[in-house]
Amino acid sequence: GDGSDLSLTDSIMWNLIKNKDWENHPLGPIRSWPQSLKTAVSVCLNSRFPFFIFWGKDLRAFYNDHYIPMAGLKHPSILGERGEDAWKDIWDFIGPLLKGILLEGKESTLNEDQLLIMERNGFREEVYETWAYSPFLQEDGTVGGVITPVVEVTSKVIGERRLRLLRELGTTKTETYETVFLSSMEVLKSDAADVPFAMYYHYDRNKKSFFLKALTNELTPQQAPEVKEGFRNSN
Repeated sequence: GDGSDLSLTDSIMWNLIKNKDWENHPLGPIRSWPQSLKTAVSVCLNSRFPFFIFWGKDLRAFYNDHYIPMAGLKHPSILGERGEDAWKDIWDFIGPLLKGILLEGKESTLNEDQLLIMERNGFREEVYETWAYSPFLQEDGTVGGVITPVVEVTSKVIGERRLRLLRELGTTKTETYETVFLSSMEVLKSDAADVPFAMYYHYDRNKKSFFLKALTNELTPQQAPEVKEGFRNSN
């Protein structure tokens, strides 16, 4: 009745699952779960790959130990929660995909290097993940849930993007100092994710002031004045 009939290796998530109060949960106690859910949980927890399950009409959340770092501060509170509550920060994107499989019988989906703006560590962050949504059938042949092997690729995507920026900066025009700076600004403008803003000022020795020559994005006059007073002579 405690789930001992499941074929599972000991793990953090299995201990959390078997000690959770399922008696007062919409899914009910483990002993009453359909075999399809027990099988899905077994596959998830025994996998050596980060794995997430959305089960039932409310897309209740299950996941394994390898997924814990990706859940951040959402762990362990999202266990058994409605998908929409567990991942409300990205539900506008993943919700329709999941419901399409669960309710409309759509085929599996694959999302590669997908950007998600997540709030899993107390702040909004740029996260990239590659995952597949696949239907998991119940005993009657209908879709009972969605199983999701997933890997975070944030470091890879951001690293490749920054290397590309450096390569492009290395190929800028070099005829004059001004063309170097102006062409560099055009390159920086293409990567606002890593360089939110940049300003290029030219110093006029005669007028002893800096004059704005280029911006990578729109800034207010207070943020990027057309003229900035130059260096003062301390003598």
